Amino acid sequence: MKKVLVIVMLIFAFGCSDDGTNPEPNEDSIVGKWKTFITFAEENSQTYPGIVILDFDNIGNYKISFEELPGEEIPEKFIYQDEGKYTISDDILTVVNNKCENIEGTYKIKFKDNGVEFMIIEDDCNRNHFISDFYYDFDAEIDK
Repeated sequence: MKKVLVIVMLIFAFGCSDDGTNPEPNEDSIVGKWKTFITFAEENSQTYPGIVILDFDNIGNYKISFEELPGEEIPEKFIYQDEGKYTISDDILTVVNNKCENIEGTYKIKFKDNGVEFMIIEDDCNRNHFISDFYYDFDAEIDK
């Protein structure tokens, strides 16, 4: 009976996987939600701080959004959300925004620290302008 109990305990101790969420991204995976803070400035010097969120799922879909920070009010013209498809080969991200009629954009990906940087190679879809030249932090706390 003690042997059975020991075996059952070993199964529970080593045989169960951790189903919890991992707040750190996989080193070579873009899947997850990434954020960066930016500020829009109008000609009259009025500024609007906000957050850009890139959300890459594990089946090849992505979303880009610019949202206001809590307590800030941003004119509706700055609120932004788009989506599309993506693929990755080596360190090259290829995106096709749903609103850009199959125009592909390509970006070099560089992971560092707890974030990722996208450097534009080519993208004629101006709807993807938030991807390029920003450093994004991984954020498991974003729940949007």
